[in-house]
Amino acid sequence: MHIGEFANLGSTYRIHTPDTPSQWSNPLYNDEYLLEIDQRLQGTSYYVESYNRHLLSHQYRYFYIIDNQNNVVIDVNHLSSEKDFDLYQCDHSIAGTTLTIEKCAIRVKIQSFVPIEGKQEHWTITLSDLSGKRDSLTIISAFGLYDHGVMGGSCDYDKGIQSIIKYAHPYHTMYHEKAEVADQPSHVYLMSDQTPSSVDMSQRRFFGGDNLNKLPVAVKRGQCSGIVGEAEDFIAAMSHQVSVSEGNSSTIHLQLGIAKSYAEIEAKRSSMTSDRIEQSYKDTQDYWLKEFDRFSITTPDVNLNYLTNYWLKKQVTLLCRQNRGTTYCPVRNQLQDAMGYALIDPYKAESFMLDVLREQQSDGFIQQWHFTDDTSPRGLCLLHHTDGPLWLVICLIKLIKQQGEISLFEHKELNVSKRLNDAITYMYNHRGDHGLCLIGDGDWNDPINGVGREGKGESTWSTMALVYSINEYLSLVSDNKNFKAEIESLLTMREELVNCINQHCWDEQWYVAGFDDNGVAYGSRDDNNRLFLNAQTWSVISGVVPEERLPIMNKSLERLDTPFGPLLLDPAFDDWDERWGRVSVKKSGTTENGSIYCHASMFKAFADSMEHNGDALYEVIAKTLPTNPHNPVSQSLQLPLYISNYYYGLKDSPNYGRSSMHYGTGTSAWMLLVVIEGLLGVKSEIEGLTIDPCLPSDWDQASCFRQYRDATYNIQFTRGNTPSININGTRIDTAVLPYEAHKHYEVEVSFV
Repeated sequence: MHIGEFANLGSTYRIHTPDTPSQWSNPLYNDEYLLEIDQRLQGTSYYVESYNRHLLSHQYRYFYIIDNQNNVVIDVNHLSSEKDFDLYQCDHSIAGTTLTIEKCAIRVKIQSFVPIEGKQEHWTITLSDLSGKRDSLTIISAFGLYDHGVMGGSCDYDKGIQSIIKYAHPYHTMYHEKAEVADQPSHVYLMSDQTPSSVDMSQRRFFGGDNLNKLPVAVKRGQCSGIVGEAEDFIAAMSHQVSVSEGNSSTIHLQLGIAKSYAEIEAKRSSMTSDRIEQSYKDTQDYWLKEFDRFSITTPDVNLNYLTNYWLKKQVTLLCRQNRGTTYCPVRNQLQDAMGYALIDPYKAESFMLDVLREQQSDGFIQQWHFTDDTSPRGLCLLHHTDGPLWLVICLIKLIKQQGEISLFEHKELNVSKRLNDAITYMYNHRGDHGLCLIGDGDWNDPINGVGREGKGESTWSTMALVYSINEYLSLVSDNKNFKAEIESLLTMREELVNCINQHCWDEQWYVAGFDDNGVAYGSRDDNNRLFLNAQTWSVISGVVPEERLPIMNKSLERLDTPFGPLLLDPAFDDWDERWGRVSVKKSGTTENGSIYCHASMFKAFADSMEHNGDALYEVIAKTLPTNPHNPVSQSLQLPLYISNYYYGLKDSPNYGRSSMHYGTGTSAWMLLVVIEGLLGVKSEIEGLTIDPCLPSDWDQASCFRQYRDATYNIQFTRGNTPSININGTRIDTAVLPYEAHKHYEVEVSFV
């Protein structure tokens, strides 16, 4: 069955059925609000404060049309299925979601969007009589509201502002806290631009009991009760009778949101006109198109184009700007999300990076798990994961390169260069008996919490990442005489680290994952022949692996290959392993225990780009994409508008290849980086944009638009006999493109 396809040059995904393999949701958001809305217009909405998401509506948004003349009810999105409609079309776009249905010669179009700012969502319902024989229709709209909680609460209709308002005093425990919480948003409202003919505030009265899986009694009788809701499950339901005579359409606007006071809701009343709502939607569309216009690609893979140009940017932006919806987080997530956001807007991304930099301790260490507010440490915050300093160096330097200028690195007050050097030095000074970085309670793979619990276990990956961090730091200072002492020290460190890795970690066919507290290798041939992906890919990323070992290691990696990307490790654990720890009791084939972990897949792709292996690079990208034809939606179950964090990895399981459908992942940031700077090879460096394409052998053409600082570049790649670069028709003999502020460049690249 054909379920959906991209439309409008990839900025829209069109779904043709309410009965998708899973809930196919489109996140609509600003920095204060998030609405996750699916193909049936169901989902959850939150208001956001200090990164924390607070539920506003999480049960349902139902719409019913009553044909008054023929006494027919059209259930738009409650109990209906695909067979109930002549047309069912849900369009998920960057700025909104629109559902269009047709039945009984009636067309219903419902559009929802979250404006650029504010704690609210907008709904526009348009009804059309396609027969030209009806005079009027009734629309009943019902929004389930989040529980009133132990404080009780009431829900009533205010005629003056045509709004249903639910209020419960914010929860608190101590006497003195009453005043502290009084200013919290606590007035949930549904506002209409037109006076409803009837309303309901009690879920029980609207449905006629506690069974929500039936046609509501209010719909059956064509009228809501109008009775106030008090200390019960609330609903915001409105009935409107509209004219559709002579084939005309009729439109109603609704706004669902939360406010701190009645006066704040009343002030929104003036915005509830058709002209202002239509302008707000246009402004929202324009805002996101502008936000995402810093780069775009055109390649033979149209799905890669669509995801890169729109949907990965949307995913990265949400993850970064809302901090994945929590104040309880690891800095590795914050930093990598901000790294991806730096490709989209390197100046806005800076503030998110600097928020993390402020967490760094005076000795260079940075605690991995922490709270972004003043909450006392608990849970994972009490553990000692050791990879925080590495991500601080890697991601901040990526940000500096995306900005294309050294000023942040040399900032005297922020002291960025010294603090990054301190992070490197901390990691170098905290090594074990094999000269490798100590793992503590975990590295990037944080559920490996058993091997270092006595404080002696070591991580191969962390040590390779430290080498890469040194490489990145040196790339900024290698020609700067003011950093002569630092350069000499870092070169000495790097040489020693590379020697330690190659002396102790090579296991004849691959690099071991590390050494435990007893000095015994894990992730080795003697450890159940267990092969760990990251230690291999980062040996390439860091430049550690000697040339003669590379084909041997790559041969070993073939056993990790699947139609959906490489396995993170093989074999997966099927029972508790006290040496490895928590990773071994995770479900086999999921997350870090033997899934196709997409974040690590992008490390593989990044490594392939460094080997300049375009075919392998593109193969990993294509397998990871949710549009992979070898993992159709009937198997993956996922809406193909984002990258999930893993695919199920057990090859003999009926769930092999199924998506986790987890939106929060560093994969999207790394895929953007790999596609732009690896595959197309348009790299942002301090000296300028550099060109080094790594395209697959069956691509003869591709193009990229990219902004660098205050200049723009249209770059056309064409396969030829000899490599060359022409700028505005003139050949240049360097891979670094010229830069002049406010200038546009046409670039022609011939690649072999």
